[in-house]
Amino acid sequence: VEDSEATAANCSCSGKRPGLPSLRLGPRAREDALAAAPPRRPSVFGVNVGGWLCLEDWLFSGDGGRFVDSTASGSTEGQGTCLPPNVPGPWRWASEGHLVKSLVDQQGPEAAMAAFKAHRESFITRADFVDMAALGIKVVRIPMTWAAFADVLAPLDPVAYGSHDPENGMTVIPDAFYGDEVKLVTIPRGWLTEQLRHAADAGVKVLLDLHAFPGGSAQGTSNSIWPLAPVFWTHNTTTKNLTVPLSRVGLGIVEAYIAWIESLDAKAFSAVHGVEIMNEPAHLSSFQHFAEESQVLAWLAAGTDLFRTSTLPRRGIKLYMHVVWTAFADFRVTVKDWWSTSTTAEERSTWAVMSQGFYTAWSSCEGTTSGKHLYGCDADPDSVRSELKTCLERPKDGITALDSVTDGLRAWVEFSAGTFNDASMACSEPELLLMNVEEQMEVFAEANAPEFFWTWHLPFGTKYKETGWSLKQLLRGQDTSPFDCVAPRSSSLED
Repeated sequence: VEDSEATAANCSCSGKRPGLPSLRLGPRAREDALAAAPPRRPSVFGVNVGGWLCLEDWLFSGDGGRFVDSTASGSTEGQGTCLPPNVPGPWRWASEGHLVKSLVDQQGPEAAMAAFKAHRESFITRADFVDMAALGIKVVRIPMTWAAFADVLAPLDPVAYGSHDPENGMTVIPDAFYGDEVKLVTIPRGWLTEQLRHAADAGVKVLLDLHAFPGGSAQGTSNSIWPLAPVFWTHNTTTKNLTVPLSRVGLGIVEAYIAWIESLDAKAFSAVHGVEIMNEPAHLSSFQHFAEESQVLAWLAAGTDLFRTSTLPRRGIKLYMHVVWTAFADFRVTVKDWWSTSTTAEERSTWAVMSQGFYTAWSSCEGTTSGKHLYGCDADPDSVRSELKTCLERPKDGITALDSVTDGLRAWVEFSAGTFNDASMACSEPELLLMNVEEQMEVFAEANAPEFFWTWHLPFGTKYKETGWSLKQLLRGQDTSPFDCVAPRSSSLED
């Protein structure tokens, strides 16, 4: 943990991790053995803290959530129903920008800021970093919105973006395109720096991830503007004083983000393992056509240049390039050619990390209570393990895609134990969920690609934490909160 050069994406290790033996017992003997045996704890390299500094509605759905991806639910109302402790619910919301706007409209900006302050200070604490370290986690990925660097937009509207103290103050800001419909609460950089110091004290590293941009740079409820359409790649700002391309504003945010990391004090900087300049650029655009592939790759190349010319590479910090196949018609060919020409072999072996996410919950490796997919949740564990081994090695499922697009460093920055994206049909058997993690980790290890579990905990998403999306639930056996999250009595999603 102390040396990211030795433990992170450029590790020289190869081959499979020591596997945990499968249980080859009859049903009754298996039950007795599981009751007597110590808990199985796969040593996961990294974990995400989803829902902390970048909200997703399903993480806050109480006991009424169902779909891991609300965009596929057939409804645009979202599954969010709370933001404890100040907003216990029921308070229906679809994305972070939608939630802030509704809080401002109904309770005022001060109440909105107080709600987000209370959430951020309680959702992840110093104790969480200590617990992660105790479980052997080496790197914590922190998704966050562009609101940490909202002051970059001050020339476009000094009042909206330049009247607060970005280090220690908070304010409500409008989206740079959907200003009347989407708002965010800024993230004080001084407070964020303190969180890095907490990580350093606990002995874990941090991968900082810019997860959401003005106007929406990808499809999904984490983009802060859903259910509105992503316009980052195609539109200009609608700001008061000046209008410029949103993509240009995005590069300004990345530049400020890098400069902030460079300026960190020694202790805070010691916690930084890497940076991600954009999460899943143009996710789903290959189906919905809201971005041109060439434009996305040109923007990512420009962001790479900003990192390259900073002091971060020579100070041991890595750049994670989180591309996603859903943005490209031919991911393997297009991205391989681009990455090989945008970076040198030396960069790809030292600081340029090609990264992706992979979920069995969206693959041919799914398991459900109906048994109509790869396996049924009540199937014999040994047969499920065999099925998973075969399925996870199929190139068409994407888990081996990184081998075909890069000859250098690679990582899987998102994966989970979830067996299906509809929690009402997903498996909840702890033994099976652990097995799913183990088998995925075997493949990741063969590809020499460190993995990051999604997500650390889900105290306000009951069905999801029970079906493989909470690492804390999986490894500790419980994931609770002293705060309530109340879901509405009925929802169109339940139908």
